[in-house]
Amino acid sequence: MSNISASRAAYMDVQKQYPFETIAVCVLPNHIHATSELKFS
Repeated sequence: MSNISASRAAYMDVQKQYPFETIAVCVLPNHIHATSELKFS
C-alpha cells in the first residue's frame, strides 16, 4: 500500500463514528480484506 497514512486516518475516522472491533485484516497488493464487528451499547 502506497498510502498507509491516508488509509490509517480514514480507518480511524470511521471507527470514531461507528465503533467496531477489528477481527482480522489482510492487506493484498491491490486491495484490503477486513472483518469487523459493530459494537452496540
